Amino acid sequence: LLTEFDEETFVRDIREEGREEGREEGRKEGRKEGHEEGRKEGHEEGLAYGIIDMGFELGLSESEVLLRLQKKLKISEATAEGYIEQFKKSLQEGT
Repeated sequence: LLTEFDEETFVRDIREEGREEGREEGRKEGRKEGHEEGRKEGHEEGLAYGIIDMGFELGLSESEVLLRLQKKLKISEATAEGYIEQFKKSLQEGT
């Protein structure tokens, strides 16, 4: 059975398929980038925890630990302060 070729519908369908492929590719790339960013953040947090734990164990003051965090991790003072606040309580509890 022969049907009439509708060029407009054909072009619209091809464009929609291309858009959907593009969306899916974008979602995959976004997930990959998010995963990588999460790994980096987790690694930095682990290092920060270790620096803070060791610093307090060695009897360093909070300001000395703060400076070590900034120097070793190349982070801002505000970020270093955030890590100290994040981990200080659990370290004081001994976990």
